[in-house]
Amino acid sequence: MAGKRGRVPINYFSFTSNSDLSDEISEKQEGKDKETIEQEGEVEDDPQDEEYFENYGFNMQIHLEMLQDESRTSTYQSAIASLSHLPHSNNILDDKTIINTSEDVSELSDNSLATMKNKVVMDVGCGTGILSIFCAREGQAAKVIGVDASELTSITSQIVERNGFGDKISIVQCDMEEFVFDPNERIDVIVSEWMGTLLLFESMISAVIYARDEVFKINSTLSDVEGVDNMPILLPSSASIFLHPVNMQERWDERIDYWDDVYGLDMGPVKERVTSHYYARPNITDIIKASSLIGSSPSECVWDCDMRLVSNQDTAFIHHEWIIQMVDDNKKDEEEEMKSVVTTSSSSGGGERSIQICHGFVGWFDTLFPSSSPQDQSNTPPPIILSTSPLSPPTHWKQTLLLFDTPLEINPSLHDRMSVGFKMVKNEDYPRHYRVEVGCCLMKIGETKQQCEDRIKIETSSNVESGEKEEDIIREKFVRHKIWPLWR
Repeated sequence: MAGKRGRVPINYFSFTSNSDLSDEISEKQEGKDKETIEQEGEVEDDPQDEEYFENYGFNMQIHLEMLQDESRTSTYQSAIASLSHLPHSNNILDDKTIINTSEDVSELSDNSLATMKNKVVMDVGCGTGILSIFCAREGQAAKVIGVDASELTSITSQIVERNGFGDKISIVQCDMEEFVFDPNERIDVIVSEWMGTLLLFESMISAVIYARDEVFKINSTLSDVEGVDNMPILLPSSASIFLHPVNMQERWDERIDYWDDVYGLDMGPVKERVTSHYYARPNITDIIKASSLIGSSPSECVWDCDMRLVSNQDTAFIHHEWIIQMVDDNKKDEEEEMKSVVTTSSSSGGGERSIQICHGFVGWFDTLFPSSSPQDQSNTPPPIILSTSPLSPPTHWKQTLLLFDTPLEINPSLHDRMSVGFKMVKNEDYPRHYRVEVGCCLMKIGETKQQCEDRIKIETSSNVESGEKEEDIIREKFVRHKIWPLWR
């Protein structure tokens, strides 16, 4: 279903005047949204559906951007081509894992072999038909069914015919949930480019889940074999969301601290407004440099899914907590001898003891594709990976930047770790949209996570009683917390 991808319509950027984003972000906007729903009655589908499909059906610039994304398009092409080779094992999980579909629970076995060659493939959200054609040409599929809800399908059908694949590829215009499956036709592969901003925005994954469950049920009725043999191959086969703390000092200087001195004038009031408005929502327009990543811990996987197992419920609420090592353990002894040397730095490296500046977090996703290799039949080949990480070649998804209202200074002589909590919750009124929440606090050297939380509570409570503002206490006590709408 084209339109359920990572691009964000411009009218979603209706910034609010509420700068306190930890107070459920914009109560005025929330009230307006609920009032609209009450006036118009119950909304069966996301009210942005029509706009999505129109946007993807008529705006070819979007499709140009996706097709010109070499990392995206060539990864799909390679993954599809690899499945035209010798059969590979479709069981990437252990034999105790359970498949939970809407109406069927089947135990996985390890005897399933599958390939795309001479099989039936479904392309969910086929767009211009590029993946459908890859399946027919590189994957050597016998038949491809492309499903898309936008008006682009008329053009897609012409593209298919013009390139000589009209006898193998059929294009159907409808919502995936309205597609009429042939109860006598087995579908062996489902391919879809469903990923959006921070992986899940636009919730196109729900269309893939629906198609997967329907195909699994039909395949099971047509087969004498039970279990994983009836589960279609899914491209991609798994996906993960990652987060990492970042230093964005250059951006901060250009867009925030700039207002401190404008031709000798103090424009502080503008700075406050820019901070509350510009960073009220995630930034998805820039490529984040690898040098902006700070800390000595690897990037954290905050959520992952196997596409054969994931449910809509799994995508509705995500919660993850972890601890980031901000100081390299190997440098602690060296730094203990340098307590008198403290310099300000925008990076985490350097021989001198340095104060790190954390402006927030950057998020991205990786997807994995199964592969078959004709060269080595004895071993399972490694998966093909499409990564949108700052460490990987840039893609049209870029990264998702989550910036706090004020930077967090990390002095390694006081704090060596950061305790972080992450939530991503689907908007009940607008199910394509999410709320993203990040909270973090710096941990004193030798302090446990629980000790850190208890200390913050005690110090905050006592200082509030003495008349200090809680927001000032939080800033002083090295705590940050913020909620971003993605996008409603």
